[in-house]
Amino acid sequence: AAALLAARGIASGSQTDYGWAVQGGLKLNLPWLAPGDGIYLQGAYGEGALVYTGYSFFTGYYSSQLTPVQGGPFVQALADAVINPLTGRIDLSKSFTAAASLLHYWTPEWRSAVFGSYGEVGFRRGTREAFSLVNSLVGSTAPPIGAAFASNPILRDTYQIIAGSSLIWSPVKDLDIGIEGIYLGTGLLGGRDADVTRPVTLNGLPVYTENRYDTTQIRIRVQRDF
Repeated sequence: AAALLAARGIASGSQTDYGWAVQGGLKLNLPWLAPGDGIYLQGAYGEGALVYTGYSFFTGYYSSQLTPVQGGPFVQALADAVINPLTGRIDLSKSFTAAASLLHYWTPEWRSAVFGSYGEVGFRRGTREAFSLVNSLVGSTAPPIGAAFASNPILRDTYQIIAGSSLIWSPVKDLDIGIEGIYLGTGLLGGRDADVTRPVTLNGLPVYTENRYDTTQIRIRVQRDF
């Protein structure tokens, strides 16, 4: 990579760039429904700060890419930043999330919540193409254009939808016993990706592709606060 940059007249050396994020939230009390009821709204935006926007919470921290869940058909690009191999510049990823939740007390001992969120993570336009072009220059079989590039997982912009509900019983103070169901949907903001669970190719191109992955999860929780 250093030789390729030098050939383009780009000097080597360390670079520094800073990620940042902003977050805001609002709580609306709904005492006319029941004591303790409320709506919670929250949003976050960041550049080079995925953890602070909460986008990578369900798939892991500080990993360059991961499947939405273990065994998923395609990976998510989760890098805070990448170095553009053609310009030598640090390109920060951009991400945002928006979440809402409603909490309702059926009785002082029983409460439930419904919640949902939407988020996106993306990379600077042209960075994905630059990576593919450099790989092509060093002998990769995937060209920077065409079907092979279109189905390649490198630096794909993705979105994520999360929705769920819970039912909690608190028989005594500071003891919660409950059940929670969660839906997680992850998809590409454009195009399709090779399905890594079915690695079949024809003339070097993937036979099976995906652009969305859905999964559900049910959890039982017992929590005691001291």
